[in-house]
Amino acid sequence: MSAYKGVRIADFSQGVAGPMAAMLLGDFEAEVVKVEPPGGDRWKDHPGYLAFNRSKQVVTLDLEGSEGLAAARELIAGADVAIFDHAPGRLEALGLDAATLGQAHPGLVHAWMPPYGTKGPWSQLPAHHSLLAGLAGTAFRQGAYADPPVHLILPILWYAQGVMGSAAIGAALIERARSGRGQGVVISGLHGASEASGVARALLQPPLPRGVPPGANPRYRLYRCADGEWFFLGTLFTNFYRKAFAVLGLEDAFDALEADMLAARDLLEEMFATRTRAEWLEALQANDVPCAPVRRREAWFASETVAEAGMRLAFDHPRYGEVAMPAPPARLSATPASVRGLPEPVEMLPRWEPRVAGAGAQGSAPPLAGVKVLNMGAVIAGAYAGTLLADLGADVIKIEPPAGDPFRSDGPGFLIYNRGGRGLGLDLRQPGAKELFLELAKSADVVIDNNRMGVRERLGIDYAALKAVNPRIISCSINAYGDKGARAALPGFDPLLQAEGGMQAAQGGEGDPILYTIAVNDVATASVVTTSVVAALHARDRTGEGQEIK
Repeated sequence: MSAYKGVRIADFSQGVAGPMAAMLLGDFEAEVVKVEPPGGDRWKDHPGYLAFNRSKQVVTLDLEGSEGLAAARELIAGADVAIFDHAPGRLEALGLDAATLGQAHPGLVHAWMPPYGTKGPWSQLPAHHSLLAGLAGTAFRQGAYADPPVHLILPILWYAQGVMGSAAIGAALIERARSGRGQGVVISGLHGASEASGVARALLQPPLPRGVPPGANPRYRLYRCADGEWFFLGTLFTNFYRKAFAVLGLEDAFDALEADMLAARDLLEEMFATRTRAEWLEALQANDVPCAPVRRREAWFASETVAEAGMRLAFDHPRYGEVAMPAPPARLSATPASVRGLPEPVEMLPRWEPRVAGAGAQGSAPPLAGVKVLNMGAVIAGAYAGTLLADLGADVIKIEPPAGDPFRSDGPGFLIYNRGGRGLGLDLRQPGAKELFLELAKSADVVIDNNRMGVRERLGIDYAALKAVNPRIISCSINAYGDKGARAALPGFDPLLQAEGGMQAAQGGEGDPILYTIAVNDVATASVVTTSVVAALHARDRTGEGQEIK
């Protein structure tokens, strides 16, 4: 049994964000019925439609007619969750707004995911990712050769909104288990933009340097090799950067070039242009230097790395033949996710018995109030996951080594990605520190880390050790390349996956690849961790047992 088995979801949304939120809940075995208008979902001809609506039953209802609206209300009466993405005012006109439905069905979680905000002139615009990116300022967060805003190839703000939606809905279900009452939840496109693009950080710092799409920092940058192929050098931390200089035979010049970024950039460009990409990657990776080739998305999705991680699924489609899509983005050891099939059109609505709300009253506490998180995550992916859980009400303690999170040097960025938590310095290599950490774990609900493979075991704080002191603990360990295969132990940074996963090539189009200056993969990972932890907490409410997330 998976985390949301038995939960019924009526999904009235279209496009990406709402369907993606329902998809993630459906991956954990929620029963999802997708309601589409007579003309179908506006994304019905897009390849992503089959993935965002996998494992769902799809039914057509005309909400403009009395018969269709009555059928929709009957479906909602038996649902635990109803998801909408209509513009402000439209749900009220249909009688499907949170206040109206909440009065009729007090146990219902009403999730509203409008494409922009909930009021004002923007809120009535048609859903379009470029409009959202422009209005929210995200188009100015991307490095470019000139000053105008940049069109983002990937709809990253919709993705962020979708994953946020699944986490918020899951948290509302946890609160409902406590109080017996549902509630209205709003996750707008502006919420997605705020999470994904670092808007608050942009307001606190000078504008990003424009005119440097390969990357402004020589240690964290795209380089072209002698054969015309590109790779990304991901030496964000000084220890890795020194290793790169050792490969180049420049150890004696390190301090001088570290103080002169332009000279370092020019020299590295010149040197990397003397050998082929394959030669440089072999030499750098042999010395534990984080780097990755720039490739196309098709090559990445067909790669051995994706296969070893179990991240590629394939289904037969009556019209298109084999359809491949990503697997669920996290593995829960006790209540795993799964994809049961492609969207299934049905003629009749399921016969759901009406849900009856509990007798309690919804409290004023946040949905994850009382949940204690020990967050050992550093930089962005692990750290930001704790922040997102804190936003939902969890008590988050960030645990850092004596030297601190290396991302502290980023200043305001560190504060944004670590807001909402308390701090604790702890050197787990010192005698007695492990025992102190395990003592904290006895009263904790969640432990998050993004250590490299094997570090948790060496420190004696892996899931087995945590479970021994607290069987209800949920342990989530983040790894760049999964926990299986030859690459599992390699260091990973956001742009390395951008490069090899095809994002940089796609953003560059027919020209040179371009670095996403928004940490897309880090933020996405943090969001996936959040929704996975919420799913595990929901499962624990049913089983009493914790589990491991990878």
